[in-house]
Amino acid sequence: MTDFSKNTSINENTRRSFLKQLTGAIGATTAYSLLSGNNLAIALAYNDNKELLDRIPLLFSKTQLITLASICQTIIPKTDTLGGADVDCHGFIDHQLFHCHTEEEQQNSLAIVNKIETISLQYFGHSFHKLECEIQTKVLNYLEMTKHFSSIDSNHFKSLKALIVFGYFTSEIGATKALNYQAVPGGYKGSIPYNENAKSWGSLSYY
Repeated sequence: MTDFSKNTSINENTRRSFLKQLTGAIGATTAYSLLSGNNLAIALAYNDNKELLDRIPLLFSKTQLITLASICQTIIPKTDTLGGADVDCHGFIDHQLFHCHTEEEQQNSLAIVNKIETISLQYFGHSFHKLECEIQTKVLNYLEMTKHFSSIDSNHFKSLKALIVFGYFTSEIGATKALNYQAVPGGYKGSIPYNENAKSWGSLSYY
């Protein structure tokens, strides 16, 4: 994960940029809860591991971690920068939940990952990670609309999404090279000047 510890103007600017991006993506209240205590220090101490099947999970099973990786990649897909699973957001979530969150929060995250897998099997006949990208997005759309899911499931999913975004912006790619992230797009504005050197906006519309 990104090193914000050195006391230089560049790193201070990076830190401020990170906090601004995170707050803009998930809201000030949620960002504050994720950054409280030593949460940020633990997040930044995480060493990513791209070898999904070689790791020993702390909280999730290996099967659940595979599902979680696909969820991360669906929420933050690969564009001209790496996606959520590419930067190991799933491993980050396993690490962060284990070290910084309550048992209830841990169980809520496990439950929603299991529920997404169950709905995938029930309605589409395959595990979530084996579904086509369009169908994966449809399953998560169902969750947002509470179709085949409950409002409790939707709330648990919002917490999981916040962790995914947190993990993405504490990765080197997310903190230094990521697309601009717009969690909830605003109204249409047709008169914004075009800048060919500006980064593109990323994420799916409901994230």
